[in-house]
Amino acid sequence: MLSQLINYRRTLQPDEKKSYIDAVLCLQGLPAALSSTIPGAVSRFNNFIEKVHLNGQFLPWHRYFTAVFEDSLRIHCGYAGGQPYWDWTLDIKPGQAFANSPVFSLTDGFGGNGPYIPCAEQPYNLFCLANGTGGGCVSDSPFKNAVLHLGPGRNIESNNHCLTRNFHPQFPARWLSEAEVNRTMAEGSYGRFWRHLEGMFEVERMGLHGAGHLGIGDLLFYLHHANLDRLWWKWQEQNPQPRLKEVSGPVSQKQGAGNIAGKVNIADVMHIKQKALCYDYS
Repeated sequence: MLSQLINYRRTLQPDEKKSYIDAVLCLQGLPAALSSTIPGAVSRFNNFIEKVHLNGQFLPWHRYFTAVFEDSLRIHCGYAGGQPYWDWTLDIKPGQAFANSPVFSLTDGFGGNGPYIPCAEQPYNLFCLANGTGGGCVSDSPFKNAVLHLGPGRNIESNNHCLTRNFHPQFPARWLSEAEVNRTMAEGSYGRFWRHLEGMFEVERMGLHGAGHLGIGDLLFYLHHANLDRLWWKWQEQNPQPRLKEVSGPVSQKQGAGNIAGKVNIADVMHIKQKALCYDYS
């Protein structure tokens, strides 16, 4: 069955949002499957460890990673929908407060910002960027009592802590706009498109990917990456003959922390409706 990935921000109905959130909460409550390779893993949700950055397989790797996450929601938690994506350009409008996005709803979203805590006092961050507006534990939404067992950063040892959130509105305002999306989509080669989209985790070269994580971060990871994948798919569809086969960039073979899915070749995930995948964007 072809899975339909739809817009959480605009299209998803309240009952569908609840169904997705319930499935994520379910995955957080199931025993881990890879505790031998991820020592701090307590839940199956913890098995999804992502370390693939700044290399040519960034986009295909995350395409498969997000699809495997959706499959886990279906197989283990009875989820019947598709992995939603978040089109953040709808929330980057003049006179519109980014924090008022429906994805931050307290009832059928992921909750709002954490209370403000100065950088020097934030207990769980490896680093703290200036001009943050939060930093404390999320105290509302269905995830207000969430316990995170891994992190921060690359730490895979046991480290129980609350879900924190620290909005940096300046990053979404600069990097998640429709204008920035259009600039990214105008790149003519995979190498230029991937580098423009992923960014370099530098304030002046952040890109769509980095701005999403540093502007928001946390459990919205999968909605964020589903939208990045949607943009890659749209870019591929603009000129499918070369782009469904085009990958370039440096290769790293030692990133990751365990294996929760069967191995696939990059060629198997270049088309979202064929081979290892079976989904489309509504």
